[in-house]
Amino acid sequence: AGLADYAAINGVKVVRLDEVIDTLSDKCEFPIRSMKKDDVAYIMFTSGSTGVPKGVPMTHENYINFINNSMDILQFKQGDVFSDYHDWAFDISIFYLFCCPLAGGIFAPVDSKEDKLIPLRFMQEHKVTVWSSVPSCIFRMQRLYPAQVPGTAIRIMFLCGEPFSLKVLKYCQDVMKVENIYNFYGLTETGVENFYHHCLLGDVERYEKYGFVPIGLPLPGNHVFLSEEKELLLAGMQLTPGYIGGVGRDKFETIDNERWYHTGDVVVKADDVYFCKGRIDSQVKISGYRIELMDIEANIKRFPGVREAVCIVRGDADVRQIIGVVLPEQDEVDLEGLRKFLVGQLPAYMIPRQFNVVKEFPVNQNGKIDRMSLRAMFV
Repeated sequence: AGLADYAAINGVKVVRLDEVIDTLSDKCEFPIRSMKKDDVAYIMFTSGSTGVPKGVPMTHENYINFINNSMDILQFKQGDVFSDYHDWAFDISIFYLFCCPLAGGIFAPVDSKEDKLIPLRFMQEHKVTVWSSVPSCIFRMQRLYPAQVPGTAIRIMFLCGEPFSLKVLKYCQDVMKVENIYNFYGLTETGVENFYHHCLLGDVERYEKYGFVPIGLPLPGNHVFLSEEKELLLAGMQLTPGYIGGVGRDKFETIDNERWYHTGDVVVKADDVYFCKGRIDSQVKISGYRIELMDIEANIKRFPGVREAVCIVRGDADVRQIIGVVLPEQDEVDLEGLRKFLVGQLPAYMIPRQFNVVKEFPVNQNGKIDRMSLRAMFV
């Protein structure tokens, strides 16, 4: 009632669902029909690597499994304030659409571009308790507030959508003082999120050799298979029936009478958890060696004075070179020292031929590092 009264005072039209729900069926122009678990609930469009939008239908069973898992794992409280950082055109919006009302929460959409870039003011003003975004969002906060952050009310933070670096995790734990931090991993075709990892104190040291927070373990109802090439295949309750129009059939494969989806992601299991190592199409072959660029980036970020790093490749199939793009903690970074450090960590063919230092990384509309723009800048 308090929230409704506040909205009314500020000129916002209020609809109290608990007062009208009993009469909805009588006033509805269309009959309310029963639904089956395999009925299509919604369709999301994803361009993937082709640039041509593909419609991804998701059934009620697909998304309900994800929502039930989210409710069980994250343990929301009535009155939690949910930030809506993500665009509603993206699949993670399903999380807010259902989890917030199911928890008896309050919905706080992030509207302004300024708050999306640096959300601290928004977090404080709205007393956000449940925060979700891409890790790059927290990384940008870290640059402005490296040692101390004015207090926030955040008690649950789950990050998704891109690799979650250990430096960002350390910042969330040591500076932001968030107690419950999660890394989620998933795809539109497999029902939003399929893996999760609850970050613990000591994870920064525990996973230091990997360079990133693990994606953890599969959510219940998801089945996992790793191919010989370490590509992750997913099956189970959250797998889409297929793309609209029958396109993209090559992404699906039947193994032992079960449909599997080829994610295109390289995943390995180590220390009893799974790590995403990047995209298969981000693997490059140089001097006959197959290289995963994320492995190089992880090692560069271990060097003191480096805040973030991205590796890109220039040249053709005959002569290819790795270029390292580095964002320093301060104004400069010791590039010669970085090269010597990498010599002790990586084989010679994995060491970037050249380094470029930038003051900022370009970001796309989702708040992620825009790798295509970096390629245009340096290749």
